[in-house]
Amino acid sequence: MQRPTICNSFWWLLAVSVLASVPAAAQDSRAGAEPVVGHPVTLAEALAYADLHAPEILAAGQGQADVDAAEALAEPRTLEDPQLSVGLGPAGGGDGFGLGGSVSLTQTLEVHGERALRRDVAERWAAEFEHMESAVRWSVHSAVHGRFIEALAEQQRWEVSTTLVSFSSSVRDVVLSRVQLGEDSDLELALAENALAVAGQQEFAARADYLRSLQELAVAVGWTESTPPVPVGEAGVPQPAPDVDALLATARTERQDLELYNRRLERLDAALALAQQESRADPAIGAEYEFGVLGGLGEHRALLGLEIAITTEARRRSLEAGAVADLERVGYEMDSALAAIDVGVRAACERLDAAYAQLSLYESTLIPNWNVNLELLRRAFELGEIDLLSLMLAEERLMQQQMGAIEATRDYYVALAALEMAVGAEVMQ
Repeated sequence: MQRPTICNSFWWLLAVSVLASVPAAAQDSRAGAEPVVGHPVTLAEALAYADLHAPEILAAGQGQADVDAAEALAEPRTLEDPQLSVGLGPAGGGDGFGLGGSVSLTQTLEVHGERALRRDVAERWAAEFEHMESAVRWSVHSAVHGRFIEALAEQQRWEVSTTLVSFSSSVRDVVLSRVQLGEDSDLELALAENALAVAGQQEFAARADYLRSLQELAVAVGWTESTPPVPVGEAGVPQPAPDVDALLATARTERQDLELYNRRLERLDAALALAQQESRADPAIGAEYEFGVLGGLGEHRALLGLEIAITTEARRRSLEAGAVADLERVGYEMDSALAAIDVGVRAACERLDAAYAQLSLYESTLIPNWNVNLELLRRAFELGEIDLLSLMLAEERLMQQQMGAIEATRDYYVALAALEMAVGAEVMQ
């Protein structure tokens, strides 16, 4: 049987165009890129590491200083610091001139329950801080999960590119043996060599993207080791989105940001109550001793006093205005978040279902048959059933389909992460 050749004008033009598209300095890439040296981690290990080292979680922990300050302010059980005043100066009158002075001690009394209210504010701060840490941890876990999936996808792209290098190398070897036997032309060998070079370039580019994804994962988890984390394991079995009504019910009870808003409103309510009482004037009691020496005679007088300041309504409102504004602002933010839940969850469900449908098509036909199809192509070429250009076109088509399958997998898990962020909890069991 006569093998197909590329000796007609159309194939010659196509071959020349392929050769022109590849840099002349392209090197033989049979050996492939350097292997990636890293520290294997599962998703569970990456999440546990992030709990201890992620920058966002560590930064959130600094909020404990606000809690400590509020607790320190509420801790004293004694009265406020008393005020001591001392006066000394000349005194004069009808009896002559002399020296006079006074000593007074004043103590302000908190009679409006301020200390108990400060204790309440401190407790609300502690509860809000606890939920804030939970919200940040959930956000970090979601980001780490996404980076982990992205790294797995880039790893698959690199593996496909490496397989393509091996395939192109075997094809080049077949063409080389045929050229040595006088069965193929030098042009066909040049095409095979350039196809191998292009595959090598794609492999190095895929490896660079893979390394970039590992670095992004390392940043997300706060990685401190000398070698990057390398994801291992499976991402999980793809499933369609659960019932949207059940997800909406879960979102209203599990969303960390909503719970954080509730705790913040409770703390601001307590802060407003404290501001209202602190805006009211507290009385003060005191004792004063006066003495004077006039014309050689001494005079002494002791006094007890009660001081009550008068605060106007306008003054009280100005002191409370900041607390009222904070309370209203957070209330509006919570209402906005609640209103967006329904739309956000439904949109995320639709996105996940669409990604699942697309991925299902790839999983049933393309992904399992990638290596099988390449082997069938190689065997057909070795047997002379197809020529080199037909093989290259089929190979390019298979490559596009396989990369599309990987992209569909990534899109599915990105959509899943978006749904979990909208719900505030894991949605797949």
